[in-house]
Amino acid sequence: MKRHTFYGLAAACLVLVLAGTAGASTITIYSDMNAWRASVGCYETETFNDGTVDYGITVASGTGYINSARWYDSVVPAGSTTTWTFPEPLYGWAADFWDLAGPGGPGTNIQVYLDGVAVPSEIPGATQGTFWGVTSNTPFSVVLITAGTAPAVKETYLMDDMSFATPCAIPAPGALLLGGIGMGLVRWMRRRRMV
Repeated sequence: MKRHTFYGLAAACLVLVLAGTAGASTITIYSDMNAWRASVGCYETETFNDGTVDYGITVASGTGYINSARWYDSVVPAGSTTTWTFPEPLYGWAADFWDLAGPGGPGTNIQVYLDGVAVPSEIPGATQGTFWGVTSNTPFSVVLITAGTAPAVKETYLMDDMSFATPCAIPAPGALLLGGIGMGLVRWMRRRRMV
């Protein structure tokens, strides 16, 4: 009878952990670099200093290029996009300098997608000299940049120091709970043996 109680307790804990990890993605937008860095813990930064894209990242863009350690690009409505593909799943993505007000003034804004899921807010076309970043509780490996919804011909932008949160940034959901349950069960079993 006691053995069934133990297995029932273990099954109930597993159901609770799995239920807590199910659901829609939570995407958080940051305008402060230090707040983004604090939320992700560990991250890598592509500085574009050597004129190439490193860390195994691939980029597909018809108009993008690196110049003076910055990424220059443009996107047009119903047309060009820029796709950044990362070799392993991420939990956050950011750039610490955006200039969307460049030549020709503000454009269409920028819409960002994480593995096909739209970030709830566009980057405004008048953004200049500020940080913009996102985190997600659901891992993603593709960041798609496309034109936003503001009426304009295109959006030209400049991006510097693209940062991305690596898997160690956010522990697996329920890891602390599972660890605590495991330690508690080991202690309980040891106590039962001693009695």
